[in-house]
Order: sequence, then C-alpha cells, then structure tokens
Amino acid sequence: MNFALCAALLFPAAGAAEDAPPARQAVVVAGTGEAASHGDGGLATEAAVSNPFGVAVAPDGGILICEVDGHRVRRVDPVTGIITTVVGAGEAGNDGDGGPATQARLMEPYEITFDAQGRWLIVDMLAHVVRRVDPSTGLIETVAGSGEAGFSGDGGSATKAKLNRPHSVVVATDGTILICDIGNHRVRSIDSKSGVIRTLAGDGTKGKTPPDAPFAPTTALAGPRAMFIAPAADGGPGDWLLALREGNALFRIPAPEEDSSARLLRRIAGSGRSGHTGDGNPALRATLAGPKGVTVLPNGDVVLADTENHAIRVIDAADGTIRTILGRDAAGKVQGGFTLARPHGVGAMADGSILVGDSENHRVLRLPPPAE
Repeated sequence: MNFALCAALLFPAAGAAEDAPPARQAVVVAGTGEAASHGDGGLATEAAVSNPFGVAVAPDGGILICEVDGHRVRRVDPVTGIITTVVGAGEAGNDGDGGPATQARLMEPYEITFDAQGRWLIVDMLAHVVRRVDPSTGLIETVAGSGEAGFSGDGGSATKAKLNRPHSVVVATDGTILICDIGNHRVRSIDSKSGVIRTLAGDGTKGKTPPDAPFAPTTALAGPRAMFIAPAADGGPGDWLLALREGNALFRIPAPEEDSSARLLRRIAGSGRSGHTGDGNPALRATLAGPKGVTVLPNGDVVLADTENHAIRVIDAADGTIRTILGRDAAGKVQGGFTLARPHGVGAMADGSILVGDSENHRVLRLPPPAE
C-alpha cells in the first residue's frame, strides 16, 4: 500500500504556511486543535484529540495515537481516514486486564510500540505499568509494573515490580522489552521467555553521563526519556538510541553482541546544556531542550522531538549535522509550515514521512519527505 499517496489524499494541508517551501509543508493527520476527545467514526481531521504524545504506524498500516489527556489510544485508518478508539474507556484508571481493551481504563498513555507478533505495547505512565494488547482478540493485559510507583523487583516477575512513571517502551530483536523507567533514572528490560525484569542501565541518579560510559547499571542517566532501535541493513540487531530528557543529549548504543559488557554510550547529539542552537552544524555541538521522542527514517537519518524548543530536528546520517525541519528553528524561522507546542512523539512512515504528536496544539501532523 502506498501510504504516502493515501496520506496525501486523505489528509489535505491545513493551517497557514509560514516561511517554508511548498514541497516540505506538513499536513494535519488528526485533530482540530481543540483540547477535547471526540469524533470517533468520523474523519480524523474533524475529530478532537487531547494532548497526543506517542504516534506510530502499526503493522496493519493504521496510525496509532497515544492521547494522554483522553486516557486512550486512537487509530486512524490509512484508507478511509476514519478515527476510532482502540484502547481505553476514556477515564483515568488502571483496570480491565483480561477483558476488551476498549473497556479498560488507562492513566496517561505515553508511547506505543509493537512486538514481532504484532501486539501493541503501551506505556501507561501514571499507572506505572506497561500493558499489551493483542489486536487479533482485542484483549489487554499488564506485562510490567504492579501499579504502585517506586523501584523494586529486579530479578523477579515484571508484573510484581515497581516502576516510576515509565515513559517509553521498545522491543529488541530477540523479543526483550526495554522500558525507560524515567522516575528511577534507569532503563529496565524484561526477558521475553521468563518475564523477569532487571536493570539494564542507570544507577538511579540523574547525574551527568560520562563520555563513552558503559551502558550498565553503574552509569548515571539523567532522565532516560525515549528509546528507539534502529533497523540494521543486514536484518540483524540494530543499534539502540536513547534520549536523555534532563541530560539534553542523544546517545547511540552499539547493537548487542555476545559480550554486552563492551557496549558504550556514544553521544551523537546535544552538548548536554539546555538551549536551542546548532542548526546546520555538527549535532554534537548543538544544544537541545528536553528531548522526548526519537525515531529513524528509512535513509538512516535520526529524527528527534526537541520538545521544550517546540521543534522537530533531524540528524543527518551522512555528515552528523543537525537541522530543524518542523517548527521554529534556532534562528526563529518557521519550518514545515507550522509552529509547534511541546511536541512529544515522532514516528516514521515507510515512504520517509514523519508523524509528529504536536501535543499542546492537540493535533497530529505528517511531514512528507523532501521532493526529489
């Protein structure tokens, strides 16, 4: 299916363009700008989405949106453009395991990802859990977290462990579930076979991460906010990306090997200071402000939600430079035709388009790939 064509037909441009070339204008995928949650069964562009964070393309092509203030996950059909609720009853809470996902209560779902079986994994932040939905049955279950905020459980069952405001979840090539346990300043992992949880990295403090520090429980991580696993060209395990919110930096961690003790955190963007500088220059010298979302495009470029700068920035895979592609750039010029308000989530489409959860503007945008 040509998702670029579908998106261009279904989601026409909306909003006033400002200082951006026509070939690189963003379009609205969902949301009217109203801070509300309604419109199921109609066009997503005419529906209200309340504070969208995580955005992702499901294996079936549907666009899934984590609606934080609506306490639900919604889906935009890639063919019809119709929006529906697929997870969450729309009320804050933490219940419903074993039953229909649409009847379960969530409490600020932040991000969503998918495992090899096509199941959805959702970080339910204020419920302090990670939940899983099987789209073939529509049933929901908890895979990590007891529902009580705290830190405990390493070496035991993940469902009995305490998490503290988990923010991001990804699935490694071998099926391991990785969680950014941001309130504990740790990255934790769940074994796909045993269900046992452990701390993979982070010593529990938000100190500065030393240069080329080991990705290990002895290393400080200042607010591990978002992760992404880059696809490898040969189909094997890819490198991991980790954004540190308070650390104002993005790190690349080499793909796992048999000797994982040699894995180091290689900084690829952000000087560690908070600010908004560096467009057109090496990403390592740029300043970021609370990065909160990361993805990788088919060409290898890394896309980052530079949230407190109200911008989406991209790190060029070829030369390591950074630039703003949506929102106000470091010089104050609007890129992509829209100003943003604390964007949190970014997702990549197969054609190189970028999905953006423009959170406090209560809409989801799609930025098409550059014209050839």
